Amino acid sequence: MTRSPSARISFAATSLHCALSRKGKTSLSTGLPIGHALADIAPGEHVHAHNTRTNLSDLDAYRYQPDLVAQPPQPADREVQIYRRANGDVGVRNELWILPTVGCVNAMARQMQNRFLKETYGAEDIDGVHLFSHTYGCSQLGDDHINTRTMLQNMVRHPNAGAVLVVGLGCENNQVEAFRETLGEFDPQRVHFMVCQHQDDEVEAGG
Repeated sequence: MTRSPSARISFAATSLHCALSRKGKTSLSTGLPIGHALADIAPGEHVHAHNTRTNLSDLDAYRYQPDLVAQPPQPADREVQIYRRANGDVGVRNELWILPTVGCVNAMARQMQNRFLKETYGAEDIDGVHLFSHTYGCSQLGDDHINTRTMLQNMVRHPNAGAVLVVGLGCENNQVEAFRETLGEFDPQRVHFMVCQHQDDEVEAGG
């Protein structure tokens, strides 16, 4: 069988167009509608924008109506180990967190962390000892200061922390006493506060 050059070029793209499409009628390819014919289209003829237009419009009404089959609930044989805090919050870890109110005490807080790591090494009920150091809290004012305090207070409330030590220096804007007063309700058995300038041995007092 021989074909004209134009037929050979278009054959690969149109060979699946196997039925005559009349002008104005739906044009099919692989059995699916792809638009309507602008002119009669013979089987095997090239189908493109010159002889076909889409049936879609800018405002097509469409409704999704899936045939859903109700499935009965399947009980899952699962369990998770949790730590329920005194206020009812639930954590999935039991960690000791050290939160400096100011970046000036980062080095001192690191010494406290190292001591806690040694003392809790191998303890099955302690998942980690973490220091959340930062460079803020000293000369901050206004919203900048409030945002720092709020973020740290939110960390104090996080239920993954089984115990929290809030450490301040004593001369910073983010004062420990104001931090405590604006914290809201907290468990004093879980959250502790320390001001380094009020201690003779900060590491010993922090422990």
